[in-house]
Amino acid sequence: MSFQELLKKMQKPSVMIEIEKSLDSESPIGTSKIGGRPDLPPYFEWFHYEGEHFEGSTTANRPLSFIAQINCAEASKYDTSGLLPQTGMLYFFYDMATNKWGFDPKDKGCAMVSYYAGDLAELRKTELPADLSSDFHIPEAPVSFSGATELPCFEEFVELCDLSFAKWNEYDYARAEFDYVKAELGYEID
Repeated sequence: MSFQELLKKMQKPSVMIEIEKSLDSESPIGTSKIGGRPDLPPYFEWFHYEGEHFEGSTTANRPLSFIAQINCAEASKYDTSGLLPQTGMLYFFYDMATNKWGFDPKDKGCAMVSYYAGDLAELRKTELPADLSSDFHIPEAPVSFSGATELPCFEEFVELCDLSFAKWNEYDYARAEFDYVKAELGYEID
């Protein structure tokens, strides 16, 4: 099977998120956004992480940065696979002080995703924790969604196809062919 045939079979629908221009005021409660103050249920307990700072020091019980909230009713309109919940809110948090990737099991808790299935009318603008350094506050920006079709990145393609390369020049050739076919299919090259 050719690269083109393989890639065509690997196309999958996706939901694209685009960051809009920042507003002069906060987004309405319950809307999707990046950064700012999250709209949380009253009982929410902020996530914390203990880990090594990128400078080498260890910080105990540091609050995670609020990254984004996604209103599932807004995003699911573009989810042609039906994988997202139709209602509720997804929240994303990350420890920006350590910049952990999460590959190592000891990094558990450096990033958190939370799903709230309750009534969005219960949500309240919530202040960021006082002990969260302003260096790790993300400015608020609204987002919009659209539907798209995506392909795997080259590394995922290699893994999915269980390809192995005896020499670097084979890898380089395969990468060049992958990029060429991806461009022919109308996709941007990574």
